[in-house]
Amino acid sequence: MFYQYEAPADSPEVLWQRKALEEGRGRAHGAEFKPLFRVQRGDFSSHGVSQTAPNPRLRRRHHLLSQMEFAITLLLMHLGALDLREQYRLSLYDDDDEFTSECSFHPGTVSLAKILGIRHPAVNSTEPRLQSTDFVVQDRHGFQRAIFVRPWKDLPLQGSRQMQLLDLQNLYWQVRDVPFHMLTDRDVDPKLIEVLIWAYAGYLETDGQISDDFIGFIADRNGHDPLLRALAGWPAGAGDAVTQFKAAVFGGRINVGLHFKKLPNLNAPWHFSAHVPNHVYRHRLSAFFGMKEARHV
Repeated sequence: MFYQYEAPADSPEVLWQRKALEEGRGRAHGAEFKPLFRVQRGDFSSHGVSQTAPNPRLRRRHHLLSQMEFAITLLLMHLGALDLREQYRLSLYDDDDEFTSECSFHPGTVSLAKILGIRHPAVNSTEPRLQSTDFVVQDRHGFQRAIFVRPWKDLPLQGSRQMQLLDLQNLYWQVRDVPFHMLTDRDVDPKLIEVLIWAYAGYLETDGQISDDFIGFIADRNGHDPLLRALAGWPAGAGDAVTQFKAAVFGGRINVGLHFKKLPNLNAPWHFSAHVPNHVYRHRLSAFFGMKEARHV
């Protein structure tokens, strides 16, 4: 038994969830990835300003459910993410997924909810509701990271149901040895986002291609000509020069000399709330795995 809410077996949400599983949404990599929630009618997405954002490197569009997710997507693209998967679907049941661990299998969210002593969200008494993480990112060094994104004012309160579900996500990634991060608008300088939105237009216009000739052209004139005069000297014309300049800024090939107050700290994973003491997590996981110690918690 999961929850008191009882949805009919043929309700839109039940049918949508089954279709999402059949289509393999929320899994795969690169251009083949399809997010669990998409920006279109009929999907059960979160509230906020939804939009899509093309990613020339991955040859697909990101489906983003809020302005905050859009800002973080641009930032992660700028930082050189090799893969960027939004609305990543978490496994409901214990299975062998793409993430490695010392365990022979990985517990799904249903088992982990029992370990935490919380009830799992469900669409009815027999079908648990699919859970997702906002972003799973492969950084430029090849490491995987899971990221939860919310505006500071919308963060879950200690002891709330939302905090329980955040703990569930955290535990899911910890047993898979994947760092779990929380990012808010306080972690990102708004001036940086303004620059990235401006530069993103040029990045799209060049289809993500940054001209080495243009980089060399700018490097030869750096410190000698004012920027506008240097751009005017680009053989393809000033208009193309501005586009190339934007693309190079977005791709991190040109440092525009701005010193931003903040960049997200992806070296400090988020920790559990005080919902359950940490030693209780270890004890319950040890019992679940049949080990003396749950080393990943």
